[in-house]
Amino acid sequence: GCRTMASLSPLEPISSQSTTSLASPISPISTPNIYETKSEVEAIIQDPKAYKRFVKRTTCAECELKCMAKRFSSISSLVAISMIDTFWCSKCGRLLCEKHRNQHTCEKQDFLDAKRRAMTPEQIVAAVAEKEQRKLQAEAEKEAMKRLKAAEITAGYNERKTRRKIIANKSTHIANFLQRASLSTSSNGGTTANPRIQKELLELYTKASRINLELWNEYESPSENDIKYDLWLEAVDIYKRGSELTGTVITLDGERFDTRNPWDPQDEPSQEAEDR
Repeated sequence: GCRTMASLSPLEPISSQSTTSLASPISPISTPNIYETKSEVEAIIQDPKAYKRFVKRTTCAECELKCMAKRFSSISSLVAISMIDTFWCSKCGRLLCEKHRNQHTCEKQDFLDAKRRAMTPEQIVAAVAEKEQRKLQAEAEKEAMKRLKAAEITAGYNERKTRRKIIANKSTHIANFLQRASLSTSSNGGTTANPRIQKELLELYTKASRINLELWNEYESPSENDIKYDLWLEAVDIYKRGSELTGTVITLDGERFDTRNPWDPQDEPSQEAEDR
């Protein structure tokens, strides 16, 4: 803990000659070795030039001896940041050597100690209960946030899984359509086959089959967090070309196959709208 010095005034600059009695917590003191927040110390350490000066020149606020050069001259700034609490007091903001880190003048600690000494037993019990209540409330809020985050992650995962299944199913219809078309004796229903068209249909089927397999694999075991819409869009382009070559479209339960998905923007034209 920090050494108490009740004779120091929390409202005056730190001085061994101060004799004003303690009245209230320390106000911000503008001196080189006082840093109100941890982020201020981090900012210095993260700046290469400032860090070098910091290590070379910083002295202990208690004994005024240089306290950083020996400890940090060969330590990287990343490591030094993780060690801030070993030389910076979060209560008074002082930078201190190893000897005085836990034994130094600390007006804020003095104030808290004096306040506790002035409390009645009933006030102490009430303060302890209030502190415990705040701790329990903070823990409850933290757990609630964790549950909310977990629920959001689960909902996002389920939504992506549903979307993956929808586009995989649709890609199956496209692959089956192209397979039937490529095996037909003719691309237009006649009796004379067109070798060039059949060859292209076979190529389209091969691509559609590959995409279909990959989309189902993504549904079963996703390779990444994002959905592979680029594969689905490629399947749509393949279907459009196959439809042009055959002059036919996919129908499901009497309804024309829609390449648009439920989550697509409403103003985005569907496949059939483009074909009309």
